[in-house]
Amino acid sequence: MFEIDKTKALGRVLLDAIAPQPDESMRDWSARAKQWGIAHPAHPASLELKRRFFSGHGDARDFVWFVSWTLNGFPRVLLATPQADMFMATNAGDDPEVMAFAPWSAYTLELPYDTLQVAIDGRIVSFDVVQVVHHATDLDNGFVIRGRASDYVISGRLEFPLPDWPDGSPTVVRDNAEVLDRVRDSVARLIVSVELEMSNRENVILPSTTKPKMGKSLNDPAAHRLKRIVTIDCRAAIKDYLSGDRGKSPSVRWLARGHWKLQPHGPHNSLRKSIHIEPYWNPKDPEKPVAERPHRLKRKKTR
Repeated sequence: MFEIDKTKALGRVLLDAIAPQPDESMRDWSARAKQWGIAHPAHPASLELKRRFFSGHGDARDFVWFVSWTLNGFPRVLLATPQADMFMATNAGDDPEVMAFAPWSAYTLELPYDTLQVAIDGRIVSFDVVQVVHHATDLDNGFVIRGRASDYVISGRLEFPLPDWPDGSPTVVRDNAEVLDRVRDSVARLIVSVELEMSNRENVILPSTTKPKMGKSLNDPAAHRLKRIVTIDCRAAIKDYLSGDRGKSPSVRWLARGHWKLQPHGPHNSLRKSIHIEPYWNPKDPEKPVAERPHRLKRKKTR
């Protein structure tokens, strides 16, 4: 279960206790944190650090993200569901240079509760907080996916080629591992597209100095938000992809993936900037029905 305010409070204690430096390695951070915990065994923060990061069940990327996030001043990006679904349905291409647009070395992406929900072990689980970490010493770029109301944790690496948007061929999800792989792939596409979007500061609503009220919502002034107004509804496509319930028929419209392209601009078109092409229904004829789910006809038995 992930709680932003408690994690930030723990980070402030850690910052005072071990004074981490940006150029230090994970081993340096971990060693000093453990030493401080041994010297202060009854301190609430010491007990929490041990439970979360040093109990033997944690992910090394989780602790590195935590320290880096603290050093960056706890940056957060809030996404609306249409924005998140659109970016999860976007192909970021195969050029690893897009990883150069990370706005911070560590931050969180936060989604509304019902954006990314899947069935695990027979119950619905929501993943709505993504911890992203870049350029950490001794560790690959990656992310940890959590939920505000769940103890499930998924860890992934940001590496190329990124997972592609599905081509529409039917699949069947067999177990939790396949579901979690689909969540991991979707979030990898989401992260890279959000970072490309934020590379143009005109697309970003910066945090306000106004103190957030109790019961924070998508309009929390203490976090970054995106200005993008999404006109395409990708919710059904993302839900079907995550569940494995998808297919396509040539007689209906299907959702084509979004993508990024380099747009010429400037003097004599000598400069390039990344432009996002939103997912779109194909064919674009509005008279065609929308293929929200595959339909199959039952054959009559013959004697």
